[in-house]
Amino acid sequence: MTHSHSHSHSHPHSPAPTENRQCLPRNPFSRLLHRWNLQGLGLEGRVLELGSGSGDNLSALGLKEGVGIESSPELVARAREGGLAIYTPDEFWTTSGLAVEGHFDALVAVRLPEHMRWGNFVKLLIGYAPL
Repeated sequence: MTHSHSHSHSHPHSPAPTENRQCLPRNPFSRLLHRWNLQGLGLEGRVLELGSGSGDNLSALGLKEGVGIESSPELVARAREGGLAIYTPDEFWTTSGLAVEGHFDALVAVRLPEHMRWGNFVKLLIGYAPL
């Protein structure tokens, strides 16, 4: 079932804007630990990441079928330049063809909850969970 609603930054299906957020830590040792922790999750198959930023986490996971959603068009453009499949919420729900129930094997939101009110984060997860 495709989702046909239009979504904006204030809608519960929009991850928090992340223009001022770097997904991976700046310290090289911390970056290495962060990547190791991500890879240790053992995620495989089709993974949807909410609040992808410029795609650092998807790159660290090394997934062939990783897809991201990011509210910042600038970060989406940067991720696409790096060859990643990252969409704005509007693109994801209306034109990606990926908003189909049961399409994804896992849903991740790394370092996203601290940028949102808890209630909004829960609504966000509920909106994407059927996928």
